[in-house]
Amino acid sequence: MVFITYGLGAFIFYYLAHKLKLIPKFLSIWGLIGIPLVLLSSMLEIFGLNPGLFLGMQMGLNEIILGIWLIAKGFNSSEIASESE
Repeated sequence: MVFITYGLGAFIFYYLAHKLKLIPKFLSIWGLIGIPLVLLSSMLEIFGLNPGLFLGMQMGLNEIILGIWLIAKGFNSSEIASESE
């Protein structure tokens, strides 16, 4: 059940990051593709099936790369400044 709330929160984050261009396009698209896999994994677990780690590993790798990107580069500050004007 935790993964359902994570999936919905991640969808909002990656959708807004894509629309506002806060992070590179490949990271936000990768996140948007990975969210249905996380939701599918949680639905399979609810119905008693074991999807394994494959569905969750894709999103976990995305989160690690996103964290490294934000530490190294941060958000796209030029887009933030242009939105506030």
